Amino acid sequence: MLFACISADVYEMIVDCADYETALSKLKRVYVKSPNAIFARHALATRKQNPEESLQTFLKELLVLSKACNFQDVTARDAICCSCKKRGHFSWACRSRLGSKYSG
Repeated sequence: MLFACISADVYEMIVDCADYETALSKLKRVYVKSPNAIFARHALATRKQNPEESLQTFLKELLVLSKACNFQDVTARDAICCSCKKRGHFSWACRSRLGSKYSG
Protein backbone atom coordinates (compact mmCIF):
# COMPACT_ATOMS: atom_id res chain seq x y z
CA MET A 1 0.00 0.00 0.00
CA LEU A 2 2.87 2.36 0.80
CA PHE A 3 4.31 1.97 -2.70
CA ALA A 4 1.16 3.40 -4.30
CA CYS A 5 1.73 6.79 -2.64
CA ILE A 6 5.41 7.44 -3.36
CA SER A 7 7.58 8.60 -6.24
CA ALA A 8 10.11 6.47 -8.09
CA ASP A 9 13.04 8.05 -6.24
CA VAL A 10 11.55 7.21 -2.85
CA TYR A 11 10.66 3.74 -4.06
CA GLU A 12 14.32 3.05 -4.87
CA MET A 13 15.26 4.01 -1.32
CA ILE A 14 12.83 1.68 0.41
CA VAL A 15 12.35 -1.19 -2.04
CA ASP A 16 14.65 -3.46 -0.02
CA CYS A 17 12.96 -2.78 3.33
CA ALA A 18 11.14 -5.75 4.81
CA ASP A 19 8.41 -3.90 6.71
CA TYR A 20 6.75 -0.54 7.22
CA GLU A 21 8.77 0.42 10.32
CA THR A 22 12.08 -0.18 8.55
CA ALA A 23 10.98 1.89 5.55
CA LEU A 24 9.73 4.68 7.79
CA SER A 25 12.97 4.84 9.78
CA LYS A 26 15.01 4.91 6.56
CA LEU A 27 12.89 7.77 5.18
CA LYS A 28 13.19 9.69 8.46
CA ARG A 29 17.00 9.43 8.31
CA VAL A 30 16.92 10.87 4.79
CA TYR A 31 14.26 13.55 5.07
CA VAL A 32 14.04 14.64 8.73
CA LYS A 33 16.92 16.97 9.46
CA SER A 34 18.05 17.95 12.92
CA PRO A 35 17.50 21.59 13.78
CA ASN A 36 20.32 24.05 13.30
CA ALA A 37 21.54 24.75 16.84
CA ILE A 38 22.94 28.18 15.94
CA PHE A 39 19.65 29.32 14.44
CA ALA A 40 17.72 27.81 17.36
CA ARG A 41 19.88 29.69 19.89
CA HIS A 42 19.38 32.93 17.94
CA ALA A 43 15.61 32.36 17.89
CA LEU A 44 15.64 31.72 21.65
CA ALA A 45 17.80 34.76 22.42
CA THR A 46 15.72 37.13 20.30
CA ARG A 47 12.24 35.85 21.19
CA LYS A 48 10.18 38.58 22.82
CA GLN A 49 6.84 38.37 24.53
CA ASN A 50 3.98 39.69 22.43
CA PRO A 51 1.64 42.18 24.12
CA GLU A 52 -1.38 39.87 23.88
CA GLU A 53 0.58 36.78 24.95
CA SER A 54 0.33 35.52 28.54
CA LEU A 55 3.47 34.88 30.55
CA GLN A 56 2.68 31.17 30.77
CA THR A 57 2.35 30.89 26.98
CA PHE A 58 5.58 32.83 26.49
CA LEU A 59 7.48 30.57 28.90
CA LYS A 60 6.13 27.45 27.19
CA GLU A 61 7.32 28.82 23.84
CA LEU A 62 10.78 29.50 25.29
CA LEU A 63 10.91 25.92 26.54
CA VAL A 64 10.01 24.60 23.08
CA LEU A 65 12.66 26.82 21.46
CA SER A 66 15.31 25.73 23.97
CA LYS A 67 14.88 22.04 23.12
CA ALA A 68 16.31 22.61 19.63
CA CYS A 69 19.38 24.42 20.99
CA ASN A 70 21.29 21.24 21.93
CA PHE A 71 22.47 22.69 25.23
CA GLN A 72 24.74 20.46 27.27
CA ASP A 73 25.48 20.38 30.97
CA VAL A 74 28.34 22.65 31.96
CA THR A 75 30.44 21.96 35.02
CA ALA A 76 31.84 24.75 37.16
CA ARG A 77 35.32 23.88 35.92
CA ASP A 78 34.23 24.22 32.28
CA ALA A 79 32.55 27.55 33.01
CA ILE A 80 35.66 28.94 34.72
CA CYS A 81 37.88 27.73 31.90
CA CYS A 82 35.64 29.29 29.25
CA SER A 83 35.49 32.55 31.18
CA CYS A 84 39.28 32.66 31.59
CA LYS A 85 39.86 31.97 27.90
CA LYS A 86 37.37 34.63 26.78
CA ARG A 87 39.04 37.28 28.93
CA GLY A 88 42.53 36.19 27.91
CA HIS A 89 43.46 35.35 31.51
CA PHE A 90 44.33 31.75 30.96
CA SER A 91 47.53 32.05 32.94
CA TRP A 92 49.74 29.34 34.35
CA ALA A 93 48.12 29.77 37.77
CA CYS A 94 44.63 29.36 36.29
CA ARG A 95 45.69 26.26 34.36
CA SER A 96 47.26 24.68 37.43
CA ARG A 97 44.10 25.28 39.51
CA LEU A 98 41.88 23.76 36.83
CA GLY A 99 44.03 20.71 36.30
CA SER A 100 45.75 19.03 33.40
CA LYS A 101 42.62 18.87 31.20
CA TYR A 102 42.88 22.59 30.44
CA SER A 103 46.62 23.02 30.48
CA GLY A 104 47.25 22.98 26.78
